[in-house]
Amino acid sequence: MNERLTHARFVASCAQNCAQAAGLFTDFFKKRLTAEELRELVGLVEEVARIDGPSTIQTAEIDALERRVVLAAAA
Repeated sequence: MNERLTHARFVASCAQNCAQAAGLFTDFFKKRLTAEELRELVGLVEEVARIDGPSTIQTAEIDALERRVVLAAAA
């Protein structure tokens, strides 16, 4: 588990924005999460964004994440 978390942190640190991070993790999400869990993931991100806003940028990034996750669940 520690190895996976370390790898995930490294991959996430390579991303310049949420959409890019979602792209990097799409394969992982697709292999490990059910369609319901993918929807829950998007919901959790939305909840975090609501704490401060969400901003226009956050809304666009969440939309991009949701499109990627929905595509991942459909494939």
